[in-house]
Amino acid sequence: ELENSIRHAALLAGSDKRSLIQINDLPENILISSRIQPLSFRSLEEQILSNLRSLKFSHTAITLTAKALGDKNRSTITEYLRGIVFQALVEHHYDLDASAKYLAATEEPEVVDKVKAKIREYTGALVDMETLSVAAFKGLPKKYHSYLNHLFERIKTQGPPS
Repeated sequence: ELENSIRHAALLAGSDKRSLIQINDLPENILISSRIQPLSFRSLEEQILSNLRSLKFSHTAITLTAKALGDKNRSTITEYLRGIVFQALVEHHYDLDASAKYLAATEEPEVVDKVKAKIREYTGALVDMETLSVAAFKGLPKKYHSYLNHLFERIKTQGPPS
């Protein structure tokens, strides 16, 4: 029975063009009898933000986060943070204080101020670019490109968030 279930799960995975069987491919009776609980995974963005928060956005937080996440490249962490910052600004209607408090996940003034400084650093670099520039997108994960476009429109019409 188990062998047939595994074959069936492999067919399901193959039909979805996946090379790995997922828990959802297994029949319910196997899941119940073995008490397999689906694992919850955190996205890279959630891991980055969680690490930076735990380090209170210290001067070395990006480097330490890169190491904690499997010796990732420091610039990868920086570019994801830049995207997370752009997303937070757009989702908080360009309110610098609200965005900083959300990203910091604390009311501690020192931490919130560090996050505000990081937001200003990232948006200040955009203000220096007179037009939507390819350089602004370089290294930024694609999922954040739309937020960058929104931010450029905002800066063009109303100036940087303050």
